[in-house]
Amino acid sequence: EFLWFADLDRTRKDAVISLGFNMGVRKLTTFKKFIAAMVAKEYENAAAEILDSTYATQVGKRAIELAGMIRTGNAVEV
Repeated sequence: EFLWFADLDRTRKDAVISLGFNMGVRKLTTFKKFIAAMVAKEYENAAAEILDSTYATQVGKRAIELAGMIRTGNAVEV
């Protein structure tokens, strides 16, 4: 289900791992638009999907940080 994960750079992998740890892999699999954007390497859209979620309202700055990592491929501090 996460075959696309192997092609990610280290920073984006770290972000996805963190998302899976925080919300659980099962919940992460329900983020269909996020996953579709990641598969398509549309990282701007993938980041937007994270920020436009209940998860983002629950974790605040951490969601902004992870979205930045996904969008840019670089570590981001908020």
